[in-house]
Amino acid sequence: MSRAVAVARVHTLDVQQIIWPWAILATSFAVNLVLWVTLGDLDSFEKTTGGLLSLYATALFIAAVAVARQLPFTLGLGVTRWAFMGGSLLYAVGTGVALTLLNRLEQVTNGFGQGGRFFRVPWLTDVPTYQLPAVYAVPMLLVLALGALMSSLYARFGQTGVLVTTLLGIVVVTAAALLLTAADAWATIGRWITGLTPQALTGWLLAGTVATLAATYMLLRRASL
Repeated sequence: MSRAVAVARVHTLDVQQIIWPWAILATSFAVNLVLWVTLGDLDSFEKTTGGLLSLYATALFIAAVAVARQLPFTLGLGVTRWAFMGGSLLYAVGTGVALTLLNRLEQVTNGFGQGGRFFRVPWLTDVPTYQLPAVYAVPMLLVLALGALMSSLYARFGQTGVLVTTLLGIVVVTAAALLLTAADAWATIGRWITGLTPQALTGWLLAGTVATLAATYMLLRRASL
């Protein structure tokens, strides 16, 4: 655990890596706040936004860059690949706590005085407060893992490997969609998805995160860094 914390401290040395996701989130929030104030009197204007996704989208690319830039350095200091991944994922824990606090602040201030929902995602965050850190942190874990997977694919197989993997992914998704259509299974899948609770969805995302991290670790073990 101490090595994972040390890796987290190394990440904090790259100020841009920490600041950019939150700076983009703050910009998105500011834009939405201006819209709430200026358009709030319109009956058709919905003060619910997906701006929170900007934090997760930015973190995906930051994670890919962090693996490429910082993993070789930390390995040179004697840190294991598992410790590097653990230290990187501590970011998700901090994100979960920070977003939980912002969620509660938004609630007690009635959407920052405008009745809006930016940090409170309809349905997904309608859970007890003690569950909110996990609801926010697990998706962040997943996007960090996906970013690390992208970078590890490049480190292991180069640009050709990334392109081939992308093409294979498209083929698999297309084939699966065609099979589901042929089996007339979309309605069944739709009922299953709509029947999920936020907690159940978080559990499925966590399972996907574990699988992604396992694949990332296997690639990093064989990558030349």
